[in-house]
Amino acid sequence: MMPDDVLQGHQPLYGKLKELHDELSEIEYSVKNNEKQFFSLIRNLEQVLDTRSVEKNGSEPLRQFYSLTLGQISLIVDDWVTRIEKYELNTSFRKHYGDSLLIYVYGKVKAGKSSLGNFIAYGQEKVSPQRREQLKKEGHDPHFFIAEKGEHSIEDTTHRNGFYVDSAEATSCIQGFTLPGLTWIDSPGIHSVTPENQALAQKYVESADLIIYPMNSAQPGRRTDMQEIRELILRRKRLLLLITRCDEKESDEDDEGNVITFYQMKSDRNRTLQAEYVSKEFIALCDELNVKDIDFEVLTLSVRYTASKGNTPDALHESGAQGFINKLINTIQSEGVQLKKNVPHNALQAFYHLLLSSHEEKTSIDALMVPLNQLSERILNLQSDLKKRCDEVKAIISNDISLKVTAYVEDYALHRDPKKLENEIIDAVRRLLESKLSPIIDEVTDSLVVDLNQMVGKLNLKNKIKLDAIHQSIDIDTSGRNAVIGGTIGAVVVGSLAFVFSGGTAGTAGGIVGQTIGNFLGGKIKTSRKVQVAVGDNRLALAERLSEMAIETVDSTIEKTRLEVNRQLLDPMKRTVGVLAEQVDKIRSWAMEYEQKEQ
Repeated sequence: MMPDDVLQGHQPLYGKLKELHDELSEIEYSVKNNEKQFFSLIRNLEQVLDTRSVEKNGSEPLRQFYSLTLGQISLIVDDWVTRIEKYELNTSFRKHYGDSLLIYVYGKVKAGKSSLGNFIAYGQEKVSPQRREQLKKEGHDPHFFIAEKGEHSIEDTTHRNGFYVDSAEATSCIQGFTLPGLTWIDSPGIHSVTPENQALAQKYVESADLIIYPMNSAQPGRRTDMQEIRELILRRKRLLLLITRCDEKESDEDDEGNVITFYQMKSDRNRTLQAEYVSKEFIALCDELNVKDIDFEVLTLSVRYTASKGNTPDALHESGAQGFINKLINTIQSEGVQLKKNVPHNALQAFYHLLLSSHEEKTSIDALMVPLNQLSERILNLQSDLKKRCDEVKAIISNDISLKVTAYVEDYALHRDPKKLENEIIDAVRRLLESKLSPIIDEVTDSLVVDLNQMVGKLNLKNKIKLDAIHQSIDIDTSGRNAVIGGTIGAVVVGSLAFVFSGGTAGTAGGIVGQTIGNFLGGKIKTSRKVQVAVGDNRLALAERLSEMAIETVDSTIEKTRLEVNRQLLDPMKRTVGVLAEQVDKIRSWAMEYEQKEQ
């Protein structure tokens, strides 16, 4: 406990505020950790969408479909990012004041707002530099600030010793101070702040756990006061109507006869009548506005009186300050502040719930996945259809090119012009690819990704064109000629023998026998020889060989074209869809895990 008698009565309040601060800080740390990682997932998704560029190579219909689809996805993600920015704006406000009880003091000049703030911060109506330094050494150091142009916390060097009191009170700026567990905002009223601070004043009102509207006891419940209070009623915030400066200046003489002045509390009856009057006016205004069950209370108070008495227990009680401190403690323990502890989780969970809604919710993850799945299916179908049609084109061109090459070779056989034959085959391949393949590719991409001329130009037939005669080896039988020779020899031999044995006379029989032996000898000497005879040329084999080379070029050109379309266009699109789906899946998993933890 702080060893300062002036602040002894504040200690229960400060203790409760510190407990609240510690609890809210722990909640805030947990939520901010989750927010940081979750929002980075969404911004990663946004970055993937922002860096897409592969659709520029697509055909007009494909570009339109791709851009339209990613445009639909971008709209949903943009909505998420907008919600994040709003959320972060709110949590930025929460970052400064979400770990504390936010009290918004709202009233006109001379209502005692500054004195009230100094009393809570320092236990005095006005604070001297010496007093401030003493408390600082003891560990009590409120941080004073002013709000300018929507900024939440700018140190105000002119208010280091507390708020100005009396004539020096600020008239148009929002000022405040913080203690562990407490944010105290002093504003001249929503209609009195500068235009730059109008939105900030509204935000303070919306976020306030308690709005205090102080009124000078000289004229409490004035018409102008009730006009300001009217708007607070419509906001249905917890209100404390505080009648301030409930004291009177008295004079007396001391023992030496000197005139002395001091402050005395107004009578209990006077204060009760004023409180009843203000309460009556307030209730009448609520009835007029048809607002029921609003949480409000009317208290009377004199900071000047209790401070002049050193904030003794009796002075705190007599001045109404103790009742005011008790009100703040009750507010800390109220259901509303307990609900405030759930605000960080509830706000984030509301975002998660939106993302995990059905696809009927236009900004849900399911709604985002509808166009993304359609795009993925479109790309896969394009790739499958492209392969199927390319295979069909290969078959068609293969058949056509075989017929053409056969005709070209027949012509070559007559004119023997190899250069003409080569050009005819290359031109045929090129024309067939342009007529059969190009329309298919043009349906996917406006710019053919493979140079057909270059690919077909690699078909080198120069050294392959050669028309040769075809010779066949034929066996010629020379056995007839051997028979004649054999017959003659046989006749001579037998005739000679006959002449010897017949005494020189051969006769007919010798001739016949000689012929028979000759025929026998001739049959035994059977012979033949091989002769090479030209039977045609190799035009059929040449046509087949050249056809195979042309078909091989066609197949490789078609396949390379298909692979290039995939590589340059469809695969990058598929990767983009895959990365988007992966990021969305991470977002979904994160949101589902958080929701399950909070159930």
